[in-house]
Amino acid sequence: MPAALLVVLHGGGGSGEQVSDNNKSPLAVFNKIADEKNVIVVYPTATKDNTGKNGWNDCRSDDTSKNGVDDSAFLASLIRELSGNLGISKSQVFVSGHSNGAMMSFRMALEHSDLIGAIATSAGNIAKSPVAGACSEGPKTPIPVFMTHGSQDTFVPPEGGCVANLRGKRRCERGYVVSAQETIDFWLRVNGQANSSPTSRTVEIDRRDGGAAVESKYNGGSAPVTAWMLNGAGHPVPSTTIKVRPIVVGKQNRDLSLPEKLGAFLKAFGKSTKKTNRTSDDTCNEFLIVVTDDCAAYREQGLEYALSGACSIQKISF
Repeated sequence: MPAALLVVLHGGGGSGEQVSDNNKSPLAVFNKIADEKNVIVVYPTATKDNTGKNGWNDCRSDDTSKNGVDDSAFLASLIRELSGNLGISKSQVFVSGHSNGAMMSFRMALEHSDLIGAIATSAGNIAKSPVAGACSEGPKTPIPVFMTHGSQDTFVPPEGGCVANLRGKRRCERGYVVSAQETIDFWLRVNGQANSSPTSRTVEIDRRDGGAAVESKYNGGSAPVTAWMLNGAGHPVPSTTIKVRPIVVGKQNRDLSLPEKLGAFLKAFGKSTKKTNRTSDDTCNEFLIVVTDDCAAYREQGLEYALSGACSIQKISF
């Protein structure tokens, strides 16, 4: 039986297939986590927004690109179906995402904390003008939160402000977010750690990446909050192994890896489970990686997913 379920959410304009690419995406290191931790990893793809690009409908009420699809309900259904059929408890369900996927991870924690054990995000802040409901009121229960953010991120500014305002338009079409510190403070309040002081450390592995990574760890209250500020880094997912070219998105921090840090979360909150044994081909990867590249079609088909192991591709329907 799998030890955990991990849902990985791509950024705006991306896809599940793209971020699961072992050769190009820093988030694909989650595949390694799947192998090492006996975890099911899911890479769903959002529907197309009003600009024709894949995008999640997170908590921003002022994002004019939204298409009105209830992604929160879809992802909740996905988690219920997979965790229920695979015998995975709520405490072993994790959601992680980058940028738009990070903000969608926040929405899942806010609206479905009863389904999720922890979240881990890269380059995401809380919406300044959230939609009504749990996005405004907060989650029902505390939840462990892990965050990273580049100090020079121009897409989701760490000081807060307009999202993806790269051309200096007067109208902020992607909406506004609060600052990274306000986002940290929000989750500290949710987890019963308001006004608490962190334990801090600085990590500098690659001196060519723009700056050191500084960790602030809050372990009191009902659930922990960990936040990394990546000095000199832009919008890319931090990685020690998969490099991203800084043409538009800014420098990439290479002092830490988001998937590997979430692996530590799995160790802290996950249970120890023996690897699943297969009865057929022993050369197969024992762990299933889920890649969905057309969520609209899957919605129409009633939660049917393509499961791919190292040796074969099969379809199952729940």
